[in-house]
Amino acid sequence: TINALLKDKDAVVVKKAIEFINILLRGDMLGADDGDCILNYIFDENDEIRQVSAQFIFHDTFDEQAVLKSHESTMPQSDDEDEEKKDGEIRIRVKDKSKMKDDVVEIIQLMKDRVVDLNIKVSQLLKSEKQRIEQQAGRGKEEEDENGMDVDEIHNSQRPQHNALLKENALYRNYVQVSDYIVQSMSSQLSVLREWSILFKMLEDSDKQIQRQRERNLTNKNKDKDDGVQDMEIKHCIDDEGQTVLCYLILSCIKAVTDKLNEQVRNVKNKTGRQIRKTQQEQKEKALDALKECVLPHLAQLLDIYQADVFKLYPLIKIIPLIPISAFDGVNNKTHLNKILSALKTVFVRHDTPFTKMGAFDDNDSDDSQQEKTPEITDSMNDEEREEAELAIRKKEVGEVNKRIKKDIDKELVEVIGKSFTSLATQEYEHKEQSARFIYDVVSELTADFD
Repeated sequence: TINALLKDKDAVVVKKAIEFINILLRGDMLGADDGDCILNYIFDENDEIRQVSAQFIFHDTFDEQAVLKSHESTMPQSDDEDEEKKDGEIRIRVKDKSKMKDDVVEIIQLMKDRVVDLNIKVSQLLKSEKQRIEQQAGRGKEEEDENGMDVDEIHNSQRPQHNALLKENALYRNYVQVSDYIVQSMSSQLSVLREWSILFKMLEDSDKQIQRQRERNLTNKNKDKDDGVQDMEIKHCIDDEGQTVLCYLILSCIKAVTDKLNEQVRNVKNKTGRQIRKTQQEQKEKALDALKECVLPHLAQLLDIYQADVFKLYPLIKIIPLIPISAFDGVNNKTHLNKILSALKTVFVRHDTPFTKMGAFDDNDSDDSQQEKTPEITDSMNDEEREEAELAIRKKEVGEVNKRIKKDIDKELVEVIGKSFTSLATQEYEHKEQSARFIYDVVSELTADFD
């Protein structure tokens, strides 16, 4: 069957199988759940498999955008109907902007689901591997009396491979990698990944939208009147986890236009064809110019909004060294630069600096006695019980993901702030001296207590 081909060891066979499923999808010949396993192939090591998987996701989830673009290109072009043409273009742009917001919401949900699903699978792999290693150690203990070899020596000889397995399987265990791979695979299909005003504005407005939704829930419980604007706001409302995901998504999009993303993704293949490469380069340069024009006021405001939330501060601060330094030039940008520097100082002073080196990631550092037992899904469960167990598993895994992310942030945030300060104080631009003086004052203030 086609599902068996998707698990083939040959990358060419897997690629052809996904291409065939894409044909079935476009012909409306797939069931509701058919092809769901392809969603995780967007993180495959093979770039060709990632790209055909991205095409499946696009046609399965986002394809209305392509329909809208084709409609825009076939609009009436009559010279005698300029007013009608103008009104039509405005309507198309409004629909286009709304659809782009829909796409952002879909990408956020896709990232949420993939992070949880991948972590569940990785946790299962790690659990089975640990059991295998423990069984090997147990068999070694039984043989100890016969050959006189120390069991601890056997176990320690296997530990490097065990640590390598942990490191390898932890590759997609947070939002950074998931976001990088999604943007790398889908940026050519989704133009919203270069629409900075939409991305930043949705993030800035998300807290307000949540608050307004809560107020409406309290005041409009008994109202049945339809409100199109209200429904649209609710549709594009992003919850707290979604805001975190969107911060990482914006970071990956900026990596893409500053030529940093391919360094983070495995085995990226350059597109062939002179015209394709030229179009991509022009598209990237246009997006980079647009980024330089708008990023500073948005970033200054976001650092202020999320000043007490390290989950969102971490990706936002990582954006700063990626911004072309020429974006900071100009009198108008001096105010935004001062706000960014002040926000970095506030976060740096508030954050607990890890003076001792923290250990590498390992699931063994958690206390198993204090962890909730993961529910198991059995064949005897009915649909309702199975759904309840699946929700409990996902909820527990989300909590575990956040714990791991928080641990990494606590370990790295001070260093990330330092890199941002360094980029602003060492590169050549109009306000370099001002930034360097500000950072010197921060260091002097911190070290004054040691005198």
